[in-house]
Amino acid sequence: MGARRTPEETPAKAPAKRKPRAAVRPSDPPAEVPLDLEAASAVSEASADAVPLIGSGRMVVFYLEGQRYAFPIDRVQEIQQIVAYTGVPDPSGVVLGMVTLRGSVVPLLDLRSLVGLPRRDFTLETPMIICRHSGSLVAIVVDEVEDVSALPPGSLQAPSKLHSLADRMLGVCRTEGGLVFLLDLARLLPAEFVAAASPGTEGGL
Repeated sequence: MGARRTPEETPAKAPAKRKPRAAVRPSDPPAEVPLDLEAASAVSEASADAVPLIGSGRMVVFYLEGQRYAFPIDRVQEIQQIVAYTGVPDPSGVVLGMVTLRGSVVPLLDLRSLVGLPRRDFTLETPMIICRHSGSLVAIVVDEVEDVSALPPGSLQAPSKLHSLADRMLGVCRTEGGLVFLLDLARLLPAEFVAAASPGTEGGL
């Protein structure tokens, strides 16, 4: 794994240009870590499960099918490039398998399948976001990670009921770069997936 970086050490940057990517399979070796973060301050298990709209006021922004989504930073343990995983049978395609990260076995989920988007091939640059929920960890594969961004004051509003993910969002953020759909991890993940995650500890996996 590469060196860990906190959000304060992560420089602001424009969204990375998309390049042609070679496919990666579960048997491929782990890739180097491009970005690794932790919350700026230690978060207790109780506070990690609270909706962090007034707390840190920051979010990890990422892409799915060209649209910007985000998780509150208090839900994010770190970000890595996808690593080798042990596949498990799952007709829904949501559960890709299990990954071992620093001694912990963590379920790997495909967010595209979870929200109803078609599957796509993974590459050595495909990122996974390691999230915390109810004392457990889960790795979530996304298309591309943008950056850690501040939640502008007064920018968050309730999602339209017409949006298919409205019941799984904390809200919609209006930013200079466009709209960001802030997802609610507690309502996004089915309970059985969260229950399968390995317990996490403060400061790392």
